[in-house]
Amino acid sequence: MFYYPEEMSWEGSLPGHGWSLPTRWSLVSEAADRDLPSAAAAVALLCRDYWLPIYRYFRGRGCAIEEAEDLTQEFLSREFIENNLFRRIDRRTGMKFRDYLRQCLKHDFLDEMRRIRALKRGAGVATIPLDTPEAERWLARMPRTN
Repeated sequence: MFYYPEEMSWEGSLPGHGWSLPTRWSLVSEAADRDLPSAAAAVALLCRDYWLPIYRYFRGRGCAIEEAEDLTQEFLSREFIENNLFRRIDRRTGMKFRDYLRQCLKHDFLDEMRRIRALKRGAGVATIPLDTPEAERWLARMPRTN
């Protein structure tokens, strides 16, 4: 089980952090190895450094403030903490961490939009056909009771 250290704060997460900072590969490696005692602190620092660009990504896709906050929290919780995306990137392949992170965000955002559209369509749940016009005609003929 991996626990986010509560003593870490978001202070120091200034505009410009994230996309413009050079990747701290030693921190990414530490975060990837959850057996290290310092892994939780490394994940916390990476969350602190990258939350703003992640939030900015969602806002840039038209998300309202609250929605972007929720998506940012969900992404950090799921990908940084639960799924340990740091294990899936290898510096030796030449891929930049920020490019990999953007790809993950793009897929995450598309998945979220698909999920929302599916919910609007009933999410695969069979609906019961209702003949509301007929019901309204029937109700109109009924005496009113309070």
